[in-house]
Amino acid sequence: MVTRIREQGGGTTHATTGHHLLPLGLLLAGAGGAAITLGPVWGWGLLAAALAVLVVSLSAESLPLVFVSAVLVFAASVDALRSISLTPWLTASGAATAVLAVGGLVALAAVRPSKTAWRISAPVVALVLVGVLWGFRGLTPGGLQEVVALTLFAVTILVTSTAALRHPSVCVRVVDRGLTLGALVAGVAYAAQQLTFRVAEPLLGARAVAAFLCLCLAWTAARWAGGARRYGYASIFLAGVIGFSLSRTALGAALLVLGAAAMTRAQGRRWGWKRQVATLAVAVGLAAAGIVVLVRVVPPIRERFTEGDVVAVGALKLNVTGRAELWATTWRSALTSPLIGQGPGSARELAENAAPGLDHPHNDYLRLFHDYGLVGVAAWLTFVARSLAAGVRAVRGNWVTVLGQVSGRATFLVLVAFSALMVTDNVMVYLFMIGPAGVVLGLGAVATEIAPSNVVSKPRTPSLASMSQRYV
Repeated sequence: MVTRIREQGGGTTHATTGHHLLPLGLLLAGAGGAAITLGPVWGWGLLAAALAVLVVSLSAESLPLVFVSAVLVFAASVDALRSISLTPWLTASGAATAVLAVGGLVALAAVRPSKTAWRISAPVVALVLVGVLWGFRGLTPGGLQEVVALTLFAVTILVTSTAALRHPSVCVRVVDRGLTLGALVAGVAYAAQQLTFRVAEPLLGARAVAAFLCLCLAWTAARWAGGARRYGYASIFLAGVIGFSLSRTALGAALLVLGAAAMTRAQGRRWGWKRQVATLAVAVGLAAAGIVVLVRVVPPIRERFTEGDVVAVGALKLNVTGRAELWATTWRSALTSPLIGQGPGSARELAENAAPGLDHPHNDYLRLFHDYGLVGVAAWLTFVARSLAAGVRAVRGNWVTVLGQVSGRATFLVLVAFSALMVTDNVMVYLFMIGPAGVVLGLGAVATEIAPSNVVSKPRTPSLASMSQRYV
C-alpha cells in the first residue's frame, strides 16, 4: 500500500497512505474509548480496528510514518485507556505504551536515524540504559513503567526524525493532522462529558485532558505564530477548554505558551528586541489580568486556586492540593542518595507509602532527582538544552521553509509547556504526553538537515496544504 508522492521542488519519493488513514484511526480510537463504557468487547474491538487500519499500509519504507501515526492515535485517547485494568498492576494504557515502545525499537532497527537526532536524544537514552541496569537488581511495576515510558520517548524522537528526513512534507502533515484532530476530539469529548453526561467516574480526567491539550496548543500556537491565522482560532478554543478544566498548572502552562508564541511571532516579523520584549510583556500582562479577573469573579476557580492546602509565595497563596508535604518527603528521601538516586520507581513507591491515594510524586523534577540523582537531572537538562538549540537553529537557519518555522517554534513551545507541567504533574510516564512531545521534538531535531529543495519556500500565508502536491 505504497503511493508515489511528488515533493515540492522536484523529485518523486515513496510514502505510505498511512497519513490518509490517520483521521479514520482517530475516529475508531475515539469510538473504541467511548464504547468501553458500554462493554469491553465493543471497546477492544474498535481499538483493534484502529490499530489494523494503521498497520494495513505497513512496509519497510513507510514504517516510521506508520509508527508516528500510531503514537498520535493512541495519544488522542488521553487517559481513557487507564480506566481499563488488564491485571492488578497493568492498565490498557500501560500495555499500549509497552507495545508502542517495542514497535518503535523495531522501526528503529529498520531505519538509520541521523547523528543529530542521536546526539539530541542521547541523554534520554542514557536514562533508559541506567534504568535497565537498575533492572538487574529488580524493578517495581512503577519502575518498569518509568523505563518503558522513557524508552518510548527516546525512540519516538529518533523514528520521527527519520520520517521527517525521508518524507518531510508528508511527515509534517501527519503530525499536524494528528495533533489538531486529536486536540479537537479530546476537547469536544471532554466538554460534552462535563456539560451533558455528568458521570460519577468520567472517562476523561480533567487534569489529563488539560495537560494533553497544552502540548496540542503548543503546536497550534506555533502554526499561528508562523502566519497561519486559522490556527489562532484553534488555539483560543484549546485555551478555553484548558481553563474550563480548572487545572491550575495546565492553565499557567497554556498562558506561558501563548505568551511565548506572541514573542516568536514578533521575532518572525523581524521586529527589534525592544518591540519583542514589549509584545511579551503585554501578552503576559493581559494573561495575568485575565487570571485575576477569573479568580475574583468565578467562585469555582477562586476555590480551586486559593483555598484548601495553600502555600504562600510572597503575598500570593496557591492551592497545591496536598502536594507540599509529599514534595518535602520526597526531597528528604532523595538527599539520602543525591548522586545516582535510588532507582526507577522509587519515588512512586515512596509516594504510595507516604500519601495513600497518591501514586506519583506529582513533580517530575523531584522524580528525576530521587530516582536518578543529580546525574539524571543533569542528563535531562542537557536533553532540554540540546532540543532547544535545535529548535532555534531550525527557525534561524531554515527560515525560508515552512518546516523550519513550524518545527522550530513548536519545539520551543512544547518544551515550555512540558517543563511547566513537570512542576506539579507526572508527564514523563504518560503515553498521551511523551508521545506528542517526542514527535514534535523529533521534527525539530532534524529540520536543518532537510534540503531546501524538498520543502516549499515560505509562502505569504504558510499552509501545510501547500507543502506537497496532490498524489499522482
